[in-house]
Amino acid sequence: NNVCGSLFEDVRMKINDDELTQNGEFYPYKCYLKRLITYSQPVKSTQFVAQGYYEDSVTDNDDIEPQNSNNGWKQRCSWFREGIESLNAPYRAGGAHFISTFDHDLTYIGKAMPPGTKISFNLTRSSDDFFLMKDPSDTEKYRAIVLNCVLFVKVAKMSDAIFREL
Repeated sequence: NNVCGSLFEDVRMKINDDELTQNGEFYPYKCYLKRLITYSQPVKSTQFVAQGYYEDSVTDNDDIEPQNSNNGWKQRCSWFREGIESLNAPYRAGGAHFISTFDHDLTYIGKAMPPGTKISFNLTRSSDDFFLMKDPSDTEKYRAIVLNCVLFVKVAKMSDAIFREL
């Protein structure tokens, strides 16, 4: 129930080719738990919906079929299928689109990096078996295909006087 946070199993960040952090295989869990316990319900039901987050209720976790009571699963299903009345509903031709931030400690520091600093992220995809929720009796092999992933970075021009102070 956390599409963008579950898509990658590991996110590593390097600054000037020095690896600063790694989340190991716990990145999806960290993202999910942070959203679950840190943010208010209005944030979860508005901002996080664009990131592919739609919360299940505690009693719904094992009830994943669309004709049953799991409204979180139904909502997530509707992002990928043209309808949720049946598991045979066609998939959306254009796929699903989400916008999200990396849930990485260093993406929240709020301070500018010195000019010429090289920053890189290494993203390791989660397996489709982890990423895609399905009934255990469903033997169909589903795949999630990422066609496009874009990283937007704020860039500011620093004045010469401030640059000399660094």
